[in-house]
Amino acid sequence: MKNINIKNTIKYVAMSSCLLSISHLEGAAERQYLAAASNDDLPGVLAAIAQGVNVNVTGRIGRTALIEAAASDRPAVVGVLVNTPGILVNAQDNGGRTALHWAAANECPEVARVLVNAPGILVNARDGKGLTALHLAAASGHPKVVSVLVNAPGILVNAQDGEGRTALHWATEWLSGYDNSCNRLINSQKTAEVLVNAPGINVNALDNTGMTAFHLAAAKQNVPVFILLKGVANNNIRDPQGNTAEELMRKTYNPELSLGSRALSVATSSQNLNMSTPADGVDSH
Repeated sequence: MKNINIKNTIKYVAMSSCLLSISHLEGAAERQYLAAASNDDLPGVLAAIAQGVNVNVTGRIGRTALIEAAASDRPAVVGVLVNTPGILVNAQDNGGRTALHWAAANECPEVARVLVNAPGILVNARDGKGLTALHLAAASGHPKVVSVLVNAPGILVNAQDGEGRTALHWATEWLSGYDNSCNRLINSQKTAEVLVNAPGINVNALDNTGMTAFHLAAAKQNVPVFILLKGVANNNIRDPQGNTAEELMRKTYNPELSLGSRALSVATSSQNLNMSTPADGVDSH
């Protein structure tokens, strides 16, 4: 059995404890920095930067301080961070989302405005699901954020996700719901309206299933968006089943199930829909 040098062992344990203590202190400083960014504590963020904290340190689910600030709607903190030397403005969390993705998803238009003007920002970056910030803003029904994004330098308003869907396709439905169905529809309609008026928009883009946004609005019975697109989209385009968007709406429309039939009854009237029925002698295919 080897002799154990008690003196050296004690020294090693003491050094290890010191290293652990230093590591803990460094971890605490970084956690405070991330918390300050999330909590809109600008003095705390500035103090951490002055003390030499790693400005791109990540915390929970891989979020940097910039992502935390963006997701928490902290435009002042975001403004400071994007101009901090060494900051990674396009850093992605564990889900592949950037600060701009989170600003879009969480309805933070002022943060989005700061980010789209940040040096080196990639406005068309994709998350782990292949979605851009514009896709997320449209899907979540955030017209103010969509307005910021469609006017951002370099934005691809017709960018398609893995299923071929554009932001306008996504505007017909939601990634997450609203408590009030009326709010869902109002925001959906406003979002679609911003997109329809965006420079370079292709309202007739087809997804991988051969559906336009007009078709999807009919399939989802999203009447306000359907009415909006009726005035600008090409109704001669047929889906893989041979239906135009208006024919699809006639086949699927149910006032009791349609989105907004209760919340926006005026939008569901036959006068606003302005569609003939098969009984009127129109071929429904």
